[in-house]
Amino acid sequence: MLRAQSLDFLEEIEAHSGEMVRRCFQCDRCATGCPMIAQMQHAPNELFRLIQLGDREAVLSSNTFWFCVSCYTCSVRCPNDIDIAHVMDTLRELSLQEGFSPELPQARDFHRIFLDCVRRRGRVSELELMARYNLKLKKPFARLALGWELLRKGRLELWPRRAPSVRRLFQRVKEQR
Repeated sequence: MLRAQSLDFLEEIEAHSGEMVRRCFQCDRCATGCPMIAQMQHAPNELFRLIQLGDREAVLSSNTFWFCVSCYTCSVRCPNDIDIAHVMDTLRELSLQEGFSPELPQARDFHRIFLDCVRRRGRVSELELMARYNLKLKKPFARLALGWELLRKGRLELWPRRAPSVRRLFQRVKEQR
């Protein structure tokens, strides 16, 4: 029975992410290049092994994918061309859908606000993202000096452009569910 459950979970992750997690053979190259490995409960390859073994609860309750900064170092280093950062994003979404809460609720909040910005505009507005995140934290003036300095130097857009093609992509995904 455990074998069928492990295959079900593995196939679910592969279907959602489009990545062949079963190709991971634990070479550890993803972990050696990860800048956030010290904060992670499991190295990326260890998390992939848990997926292969079907340990749904251990995977979805892990903090590993919440600390992933999507720098793609792991994905570039993978000898099997697995987009590990994309799998981490898939795990974040699945974890939220199934009601698993990260140890740091701020990570969940930031993730949701980030995706909402992308859904609405088709891209991230850093100004909107940080303003909404600071409001969520009930610290509306946090990092105000930094924000002003970035605006003054032209490093932050006051009125960001829109990317309608990305917005349409989110709409199509929503319709397919």
